[in-house]
Amino acid sequence: MKRLKLWLCMALLVCCLVGCGDRTATYDTTTLVVNSDGTFMEVVVEAFDKEYYDASELENFVRNEIQEYNLNKVSTQILLEEVEVEDEIAKVTISYKQDEDYREFNEDTLFVGTVREAMEEGYQFDKAFTEYGKTDNVSVAKVTENGNYGIVITQQSTNVVFPSKILYISEGVTTDGKKEAKTGGEECYIVYKK
Repeated sequence: MKRLKLWLCMALLVCCLVGCGDRTATYDTTTLVVNSDGTFMEVVVEAFDKEYYDASELENFVRNEIQEYNLNKVSTQILLEEVEVEDEIAKVTISYKQDEDYREFNEDTLFVGTVREAMEEGYQFDKAFTEYGKTDNVSVAKVTENGNYGIVITQQSTNVVFPSKILYISEGVTTDGKKEAKTGGEECYIVYKK
């Protein structure tokens, strides 16, 4: 996301205002939406409030970066779903097939997979965890007992929407309903039912 935000900033410096689309209308802050098959999309929401900003140049810039990435991978790993500019807010929606592409494309930390895969990748579950809707800590053994549970690990400050119920959260995560969470910019773990 650092790289995408840098691109957004660079594009904003050379850009006038145009708008389109409504797919991302429901997200008013940067949001990661996880699908049941492990794919996901990110809606990056940023201020677009200078009269010299140009949405079409922003879209072309992001589209070209994604195209170059996919050409280097010799397959379509990332898709630009939509660029929307409305009321001085830009929303860029990008779909990813896997977290590895996200990390490489954005030069940022993100893991989306199962608990077992996270452990195999070497992620340390050395956090204080609570069960969804409760305040008492639960053991790491409890959190990791089912390796097939889904997990998102991120260091971003973002909203995360899950395909099913959140089970466990680490410090730095707040929940907003059974399938939505907000992370605070430090390394956070969110375990959900797959």
